[in-house]
Amino acid sequence: MTAAALSPTGLLYGGAIRYLDQVAHAASAGAWGEARTVLRRAETIVRELDGTLDPELGDVALRLHTIYAGATRALREACALQDAQAVSQVKDDVRALRTLWRETTGLI
Repeated sequence: MTAAALSPTGLLYGGAIRYLDQVAHAASAGAWGEARTVLRRAETIVRELDGTLDPELGDVALRLHTIYAGATRALREACALQDAQAVSQVKDDVRALRTLWRETTGLI
């Protein structure tokens, strides 16, 4: 396992992606009750990622906060509208954030 995967932020991103994979799978199968249950776990991790932001990063922290809030809102809307594609899009967005984080920190 890489240093990135074992860092606290890496573990949070990995957990969020794992839960979002489960949400996307349940949603695509039409199991929206299960999707909502797992979604709460993913939301908790996204909130934790948001809570780890260092305000000293200034604009970067503010932008990430906006992205995390948007992801949470999009997931809730996707579940309310039963939109499996929207769930998959958020999952892809979180994966992209993890990749950017790895590249930025040199932990890739």
